[in-house]
Amino acid sequence: MKSIGCLNFSLPNIHLSAFLCSQLLVAANASALSSDQANSKITVKYPDAVITEIREIPGEDGELYEVEFESGGETYEAVMTRSGEFKSIEEDSRQPWIVGLGAMYDTGIYKDQSTGVEPVPLVSGEVGNFWMQGLTLGYYAYRSDSLEVSPILQVSPGRGYDKDDTENNSRLYDGLEDRKTAVEAGLTLNYRLSWADLSTTVLADAGDSHSGFSTEIGLSQDFHPSQTVMVTPSISATYHSSNFNQYYFGIDEELATGFRPAYEAGSGVDYAAEVTAIWRLSQSWSVMGQISHTLLDNAIEDSPLVDEGHETSVLVGVGYAF
Repeated sequence: MKSIGCLNFSLPNIHLSAFLCSQLLVAANASALSSDQANSKITVKYPDAVITEIREIPGEDGELYEVEFESGGETYEAVMTRSGEFKSIEEDSRQPWIVGLGAMYDTGIYKDQSTGVEPVPLVSGEVGNFWMQGLTLGYYAYRSDSLEVSPILQVSPGRGYDKDDTENNSRLYDGLEDRKTAVEAGLTLNYRLSWADLSTTVLADAGDSHSGFSTEIGLSQDFHPSQTVMVTPSISATYHSSNFNQYYFGIDEELATGFRPAYEAGSGVDYAAEVTAIWRLSQSWSVMGQISHTLLDNAIEDSPLVDEGHETSVLVGVGYAF
């Protein structure tokens, strides 16, 4: 199920997605058991299998090899002989830690706010039942082959406006307080359907920012054009409460001016589509690219602070697994 793609930067939230973690390892060690030989045996039982690593078992004089492969979003480890015969197969629950750095550009939605390329730290890993994906910390309260349930704590930067980023000598944000980082807590569920992964996340304000909540439902599916390339398209719908939208896009009556009328932002649903591509360069290194497009609800688009009713972001990054 949760494998970072280590990266999943869906706006307005920036956080790592799980699938890259299981995609970063690639065969880098030469061995007598070839990848083609192992693949021909493994795909009989696992037709969509992608081999990530083959390594000789010490002390067996080259007769036994451990073969890691992925199938159906899960990671497996097989013990095979030099001739390609199975000794055992079991699911491998280990996840590598991943660190890296990305650069993201988004078109922005606020009027008179500068846009540009921002650095994005990439971090992902697991310790026991605890897991971390970017700025999200979670705990596996329940985990099976088809379902994962985790309470989460998330830091969500970059959602709002910053008066220091105002352009064109605009006075639009005069008298308003910056709308930046929020700390949120909630629950996320990931369920594997026969044809895609279904995810649901509910988050509520855990600090002193928007006092609202959001609910996201998404579908994604991994495709493997080759053993070193993975492409993952996804779609999602996110409901934001009226308190959430008012905090980021509303104008209270007492803050209204002649050039900034009062605005009461109601609740609404945003829709997003995203495509992520990951290319494994070696056993440890990978590069990735991602493009996403979000359509904003009218409750946001009609705000006096908002310039566009849609937003596009592009991200490139590199990650190291260990």
